[in-house]
Amino acid sequence: MTILPRSPLGLSLGLALLLLGPGPAAPGQEEVALPPIGGDAADPPSERAEAATPAPTEDNPEATIAEAAGPIAVEQLVPDDQIERKLRRLLPRYPGVRRIGVEVEEGVVTLTGHVEDAEVRDRLRDFVRRVEGVTLVLNQTRTDAQVLSAGALLAKRLGAFWDLVSRTWLAALAALGVLIGSILLARAFSRYSEALLSPLFESVLLRSVAASVIGLAIVLVGVYAALEVMGVARAVLSVVGLAGAVALALSFAFRDFAENFIASLLLGVRRPFRVGDYVEVAGQSGVVRALTTRATVLVTLEGHQVRVPNAAVFKNVVINRTASDAVRSCFDVVIGYDASAVEAQRAIASALLGHDGILDSPAPRTLVESLEAGGVRLRTYFWTPSRGVDAFKLQSDARLKAKVALQEAGITPPPTTIVLSMADRVDVSLVGDDGEPAGARTPHRAPERARSNLRIDAEVASSSGAAGDAQPDAIDQAMTVARDVVGDEGDNLLQPDGR
Repeated sequence: MTILPRSPLGLSLGLALLLLGPGPAAPGQEEVALPPIGGDAADPPSERAEAATPAPTEDNPEATIAEAAGPIAVEQLVPDDQIERKLRRLLPRYPGVRRIGVEVEEGVVTLTGHVEDAEVRDRLRDFVRRVEGVTLVLNQTRTDAQVLSAGALLAKRLGAFWDLVSRTWLAALAALGVLIGSILLARAFSRYSEALLSPLFESVLLRSVAASVIGLAIVLVGVYAALEVMGVARAVLSVVGLAGAVALALSFAFRDFAENFIASLLLGVRRPFRVGDYVEVAGQSGVVRALTTRATVLVTLEGHQVRVPNAAVFKNVVINRTASDAVRSCFDVVIGYDASAVEAQRAIASALLGHDGILDSPAPRTLVESLEAGGVRLRTYFWTPSRGVDAFKLQSDARLKAKVALQEAGITPPPTTIVLSMADRVDVSLVGDDGEPAGARTPHRAPERARSNLRIDAEVASSSGAAGDAQPDAIDQAMTVARDVVGDEGDNLLQPDGR
């Protein structure tokens, strides 16, 4: 043992000797090792204690046994009755103890009774094993889950929940008010963002992006403020951080699946199409049958089923040809230069107006598309309903009506001309069977046969608006063929089209 002198000089020398370290012990003098200052010493017995070992009994299958930390003295220094009296006074005051019984024999403490839960039971065991003179702890206490009946346990938990609600309902309402206020503030900012951000950004795109970012920041700040009011901000942020790390790891492991799943959620929210719409996407076209968590199921007009990954649908351009109530169609007609283009335009437009499947507004019209070597190309535009009609039959009827109208007006396509040029090497001339030049004659059918054909076409064209050979809508037919086809990817995320 080192004794430091009381004088300042002696105190300074003593501190120096302690800092430099003790020298070798003199002969016959015992050297005493001091524990280092700062916590590298051996941990206290309570911190070195090992976990309790299960020791179930017939009455209590959850009983445990725990040994005291440190060496066990052979001779008992503290009498059993003193330990028992001390524990009987202290343990009933321990939080969570309902009823406690203590028995001590040769340093072995047996605990019986009723505690709140397993956590209280473990803390009670650790408390007893730190008492001086205790060598072994037999913890045979029971928890509420073991003692109480099902009804009493339910009543206890409902009471605890009610106590929690009664203490936190005002904070919950305040947090809800903060959250709603932040959402309303974000919406108000989004409404007036154009006027607020126009002095800062000239680009419309930058203003739009800045408005979205600021609005999202307002909502996030409101969520964090609401969590702080509830007092659970740190816990929630910890869970969110852990969930983000797990999601990041899973996203690498299941990248394609996660990408398609997220795309399915976005498509389900934005709804660029509905069940029964005819769409074109990623080089495929067909009727939308279903949207699952992995793919968008299309049915072609030929009855084939096509599965397009949702990620491809979300990234590519989607053309929805049935999103509007009407669609525009067109076809071309070529007439000769000697025919009247204005008369041909009037004849075709008048003929198409009489068809039941062609809309009157906007009215059909025919325009001069181009002037070609073989004649004047006319293009006719007309609007038809997007659903509920046989589109293929309607296109055929429109062309048939245009053909009959042109024939009745005396307008026919220009004759086909063949020009051969041998660069003056061979004198070639085309003659007919009668010896006359072929170019001097215009091919024509017998007048009676031509009039008969025109009469047949006119009769069919006049009744084509209500033709009996029209089939159901091709889109409805494709849906009927694939009515029960969804696949094994899961349920349909889209509601059936009610149109």
